[in-house]
Amino acid sequence: MTTPKPLLAVVIAIAAFASFTTTASAANFCVGVSPNCTNSPAPPYAQSSGGINAAISAAASAPGNDVVHIAAGSYGINAGTFPTLPSSADDLAIVGAGVGQTIFSSTIASGPLIDLQLGKLTDSLSGFTLNATFTGNYATGISVYRGRVSNFAIN
Repeated sequence: MTTPKPLLAVVIAIAAFASFTTTASAANFCVGVSPNCTNSPAPPYAQSSGGINAAISAAASAPGNDVVHIAAGSYGINAGTFPTLPSSADDLAIVGAGVGQTIFSSTIASGPLIDLQLGKLTDSLSGFTLNATFTGNYATGISVYRGRVSNFAIN
């Protein structure tokens, strides 16, 4: 059986269109309750260092350009709180509620306390305060690779 040429052309055109329109959409992941998370694919994660880690990992494995919103509050963090992320075609922004509102606190002998290896240069970490007590002679508060840090304070 042969397929009529006009019908074959229509099938090819539909297949080509479908291949260009299957881009993934962005999603918001939340640590704690945030007004930005009404359409989140997961319920809010716990307001803890484990919740931060879980939300970042979930966003990194989800398709699309995602945002992790970390609600206002105080979070005790350690060097493992921010996971190493795979290099990816998706963007990821990690956004706190703002300087003085989303506060990360920890004691560290040597750095970095936040060692964040983001997937792309356009990824970002913003809107938080880091309160760190350095107990050694040398310590680094934040190291970010392939991304940007903005709107933050280190005490």
